[in-house]
Amino acid sequence: MRFTTPLGPVRVDVAYNGYPAEPGPLLLQTADSIVQQRSDYAPSSAGKSFWQRLVLQLAVGQAF
Repeated sequence: MRFTTPLGPVRVDVAYNGYPAEPGPLLLQTADSIVQQRSDYAPSSAGKSFWQRLVLQLAVGQAF
């Protein structure tokens, strides 16, 4: 959906992410460094419902 506001166009986008989460290292970013927490992190995407797989994005401005 698109709305015209005094700030400019506002967009509300919804998408479905059907891909499973990919395993890999788990990283922690601090103000001055990135530290590896675990090397074998495997997030669980099993059992997610349709509604939990929806991704919402809000933006101000034109889509490029």
